[in-house]
Amino acid sequence: MANVQATFGFKHIGYLGGSAYDMQMTGNYQIQSTNTTKIGFGDPVQKANATSKYIVQASNATTQEITGIFVGCEFTDSTGQPNRSCKSEVEAAAGEAAS
Repeated sequence: MANVQATFGFKHIGYLGGSAYDMQMTGNYQIQSTNTTKIGFGDPVQKANATSKYIVQASNATTQEITGIFVGCEFTDSTGQPNRSCKSEVEAAAGEAAS
């Protein structure tokens, strides 16, 4: 198979001070269960609108600023078990996910 040209999102390389990547700057936002757009690790995200508590994958079709970079989410699956994933499309029907 030939090489596939595809985007891989942002990748954390390091800090200017030389310290390691430690996830201390992560925030908690929600992904609406009706959102059908897949969000993957490293994708830029923005709020659904200026006053929303939900995030969506950022697009260049809007002037709204980027809220952050998606690194994963937590959700409760259909059996009631808590799960973590680096993609947002997992168990979308199970309810809202926190990222």
